[in-house]
Amino acid sequence: SSTRLPTEICLRSSGAATMAEKTLEDKFKEAAESVKTLQFSKTVPTDRKLKLYAFFKQANEGDNTGARPGMFSWEARSKFDAWEGVKGKDKESCMREYIEELEAQIREFKD
Repeated sequence: SSTRLPTEICLRSSGAATMAEKTLEDKFKEAAESVKTLQFSKTVPTDRKLKLYAFFKQANEGDNTGARPGMFSWEARSKFDAWEGVKGKDKESCMREYIEELEAQIREFKD
């Protein structure tokens, strides 16, 4: 009879140890895709929408390097400020927080 290695060792040596990260990224992509067609029964406050925006941008692009829009570009400036608010936050944290915030919005504003 042959000796079998514990599953965790086999996974680690096969490169599957990054599976948890891929799973988070898959969940993030799925959540980001679902936002496009999600219908809420109650209005989601702008500050909550901006949270999602900031986590999405930070997760996908990293720190904001653009110039702050002028005061007459209210929407662009609000988005800029939200993204600046998560500056320095790592990709995984932003993906996790995006998913958590979206789940909270669904609980609070869907039905």
